[in-house]
Amino acid sequence: MKMRFVVLLLAACGCFHRATASPSRERSSDPFRAHRIGILAVAFNDEVSLARGLPRREALHAALREQGYREGEDIVFVERIEVEYGTDPERVRRAVDSLTKGARELVAGGVELIIASGSTEALIAQRTAPSIPIVFWSADPIAEGVVASLERPGGSATGVVPRPDARGELLRLLDALAPGDGPIAYLFNSTYPAGVGTLEQTRRAASSLGVQLEVEEVRDASALEAAFATFKTRGARALLVGNHGLFRRESGRIVELSIRYRLPLLSPYPEARDAGALVSCVPDFVFWSRRAAVFVDLILKGAQPAVLAVEQSVPHSCTLNLVTAAALQMEIPEAVLRRMDRVIR
Repeated sequence: MKMRFVVLLLAACGCFHRATASPSRERSSDPFRAHRIGILAVAFNDEVSLARGLPRREALHAALREQGYREGEDIVFVERIEVEYGTDPERVRRAVDSLTKGARELVAGGVELIIASGSTEALIAQRTAPSIPIVFWSADPIAEGVVASLERPGGSATGVVPRPDARGELLRLLDALAPGDGPIAYLFNSTYPAGVGTLEQTRRAASSLGVQLEVEEVRDASALEAAFATFKTRGARALLVGNHGLFRRESGRIVELSIRYRLPLLSPYPEARDAGALVSCVPDFVFWSRRAAVFVDLILKGAQPAVLAVEQSVPHSCTLNLVTAAALQMEIPEAVLRRMDRVIR
């Protein structure tokens, strides 16, 4: 596996037994044994607390209950937690080793299926246990090497990804917030494979919308201000932040620079929202959890991940900060306000 930025692996334990009206157990050798489901969930340093991930976990559990699975009777969840170690090669190596150890523990614990909230976990699970089905979240599972195609994954993994026009939606939003002829800036780091695929999706969306994209690669926090200065020199009218752990960790700095350089910012990270970004559009992981439960049910009833098409359905949940808009001396169109899931006043 390519040495790259990794995040966290999560899993917890519970005991459950069969009920008379419970879902079928085709994947269990013992018809009276509860299904054992491994959960590998992405989290960053500021998300180590289980309280942070609780809504997603509860959404998964609730959706499985709706499918007829009874916690304590039908399903056992086996979980582990591993924090992010950083982005330098040695820390990445340690993270990969730790995630691999966690995946082996899930396999040793007899899980029938692994829910992986990120491609890193999915890849490690695939290599650790190629025959165990995996349900994942990923920004670009093809670029990451998790599946052969969205229509026919071809291996042991399937799952849910963003809507096909997600990048176009974000560009249209920025275009409405900061109309003009100048380019839209894009922060990029090629050390995250999915980020490369996302950049290509963004380029295609920009081309179809007639929007010029100004891309700057930043691999170190010390280069952020120079990138902003370049964007401003080249007449950028707004900034879209690409996918990378560096940009997530440096959300506060990026928000600060966006205000200083008067560059309206859209970030995919909740840390940027909390730091005062003009707009944050975060994938709706509660939605993902509910859709993941559908795949879990299908696989436990005998469906093969290799032929279960990856679902392109995850929406974004967008927040607009009117305090930041005032600092940038911006008038926010009513249509944009209606598009927001949350407005901070």
